[in-house]
Amino acid sequence: MQSYHNTYQSKFSPSELWLEFKSGNRQAFEQIYRSHFAQLYNYGMTMHPKEPAVKDAIQQLFVDLWQRRSNLSDVDNPASYLIKSLRHKLLSIIEEDKRYDHNTAPENVELEFIPSQEMSMISEQDGSLRRNRIKLLINDLPPRQREVIMLIFFEEKSYEEASAILSMSIQSVYRLVWRAISSLRQSLPR
Repeated sequence: MQSYHNTYQSKFSPSELWLEFKSGNRQAFEQIYRSHFAQLYNYGMTMHPKEPAVKDAIQQLFVDLWQRRSNLSDVDNPASYLIKSLRHKLLSIIEEDKRYDHNTAPENVELEFIPSQEMSMISEQDGSLRRNRIKLLINDLPPRQREVIMLIFFEEKSYEEASAILSMSIQSVYRLVWRAISSLRQSLPR
């Protein structure tokens, strides 16, 4: 069955797969879900400290997508669209949580990164001590800086994609990344 899904996925580009999903193709919908769940989960955990809430938000996102599929826009980059949609859902959840529990603010999030291939190579070379130190330093960044670092370096989004996801100008994204990297450099031992 797994080879069927891989074959199915390779038949379509991401934007073609999106169009198939919009036309009601359940296999295309399942493939989009399978292809993006891990990325959405990792991103969601940078915004919200509670795994069940993140998983629920992802599930609700896909339920909403299926129900509204005929009214959705065509997208060239489904991954960015999904991340931005999940971000909006999680921001709503965070606001709701703040009303009931002031300890769930994004500043209190402990991240559990699944690093990209490049980050894994760096971490292996520098050893686990340095990796743990970097993880702690990233966790100490302000929420927006932490979020932009996750998008650019861990999710490997372009600055343009991060700009669209975060609803800010590209110049602001550059500034935010610069501030985050400067802060990390100051905190790292030489």
